[in-house]
Order: sequence, then C-alpha cells, then structure tokens
Amino acid sequence: MTDVARPRRRKVKRSLIMAMALLSLAVLILVLGCSSPLQKAQKLFNEGKYEEVIAQYGSDPNVATVVTQAKEKLAEKMVADGKYAAVLELYPETAAAKAAMEKLAEQLFNEKKYAEVIAKYPETTWAVQAKAELDKQAAAAPEVVAKEKAAQTELDRIMKIKMAALRTKALKEFVANPKYAGTRAVAKAQQTLGK
Repeated sequence: MTDVARPRRRKVKRSLIMAMALLSLAVLILVLGCSSPLQKAQKLFNEGKYEEVIAQYGSDPNVATVVTQAKEKLAEKMVADGKYAAVLELYPETAAAKAAMEKLAEQLFNEKKYAEVIAKYPETTWAVQAKAELDKQAAAAPEVVAKEKAAQTELDRIMKIKMAALRTKALKEFVANPKYAGTRAVAKAQQTLGK
C-alpha cells in the first residue's frame, strides 16, 4: 500500500464513524423526544391546562381517563365560580354537575319556586323539601286545596287528549296559566313537557 491510500482510508473510516454517531444521536433524540398522546395529555393536565387536554384529546379513546379527569376539574372550578347552569350544559356527566344541580335547586327553593324545583331538579334533596313545603301550604289553606284540585282535574283532562301535538299545546297553555301557578299539577306538566 501506498502512503497516500492510508490517510484516505482513515478519512473514510472517520467519516463513516461520524455519520453513524450522528445518525444514532438523531434516532435517540427522536425516540426520546416523541412521547405518547397519553403522556402529552397527562403533562398538560399536570400543568392545569384542562381546556387544552379536552380540545386536543377529547376524541382520543386512548386518553379518555385524562380527558375525564380534566372535565371533572373544569366542572369543579365552574361550580366554585358559581357557573352552575354552564356545568350542567357542558359537563353533565361529571360529579360536579350533581353539586351544580343542588345549588340551582337551592336557589329556586329560596325564591319559593317549589313547583319549579320539583319539575327541573326532581332528584335533588331540595325537590323533597319543596314537595313537603307544597304539602304544608296545601294543608294550610282551603283555597290552595281547591286550586290544587282544579289544576289536577285540568291536567287529567289534558292528558286524555289523544293527539300528541294538541296535548303538548294544551300542556304549555296549562303551565303558563297563572290560575294554576305553583301547583303540583303544573310541576307534573313541566316534567311531561321536559321529556
């Protein structure tokens, strides 16, 4: 071999070694730098970026648990801020939705809208109290008893209407009629309309 060929081979070997090292480094960076969607979502969640978690990974079934946790946290924050109706609209499946429902029912109860509490939030503890309050009021005044009886009679007549469209129209008119306002029959009619 000539003296000229040796340095050339060394140069080629060095170049190959450098290229392999750079390629290995690039692959290592690529592998370490690419985290899974679950890891990315968990990182955003840990940083308190719940809206981003829901927006970016809301439809990814692999990240469903993190998305559910983010929805829970957002709903809890909204309840703490007093945004009860928004919680029921945006995150009805969360545990915070139950608390929001209780708060809305409590507000209506405090406004003495007992029939509305029973109609809108029948599964709350406030609905039970509202029913007891309506019963107490009914027993206290004979005119209230007469109003309840008249309202129930009218509701029974409306519910016997065969055509659904006419029955719905009659129910809406019944609910809007001030003559029957605050009765249990109106609460039942509101429940029927809500279904």
